[in-house]
Amino acid sequence: MKVGDEKELRIRITGDTSVQKKYTTSDKYVATIDKNGVVTAVGAGTCRITVVAGDQGGSIEVNVTGGSSRSASSTTSTSNTSTNENIYQENSGLESSSGFVPTTSIKIRSSRNYVDAGKSIQLEVVFSPSNATGQDVTWSVTRGSLYGSVDNRGVFTGIESGFSTVKATTEDGMYSATYRIEIM
Repeated sequence: MKVGDEKELRIRITGDTSVQKKYTTSDKYVATIDKNGVVTAVGAGTCRITVVAGDQGGSIEVNVTGGSSRSASSTTSTSNTSTNENIYQENSGLESSSGFVPTTSIKIRSSRNYVDAGKSIQLEVVFSPSNATGQDVTWSVTRGSLYGSVDNRGVFTGIESGFSTVKATTEDGMYSATYRIEIM
């Protein structure tokens, strides 16, 4: 695509067609997408446009050039659910391949929400859908770092009595979840 170009992604859903589609862009300074699936090339670069409908979805890589007449090379990915519902693009001129399943949300879970000072508990990130591609997260303590710490594997260690809030953020930064822990 060239800067200023617009292209409608015509997404057809088979199966439950009442599912609402959600579109996102990985870089709004390269390309934007509106609620109707129209991509607008904003600036030179590459970004990923993702569509999610229910527990299925796909994405395309969009390359935008600054005024060049060369077309962007794009790919799209789709996923199948156990009910054989599919999302795919029609008449878009994009090449399809399978395998990419976008994350729609994450949450943190643990066997309990408290720990003794000097002890540790394992935190776990639950991805939705469970087969989402790229399940790497970054862990941090957003509140109460004096009372506890978390390592890069999600192991929280209590330091002294108080409360801490742990945050997990997906690798792409699009989703995060928090979990409050009492240190006893």
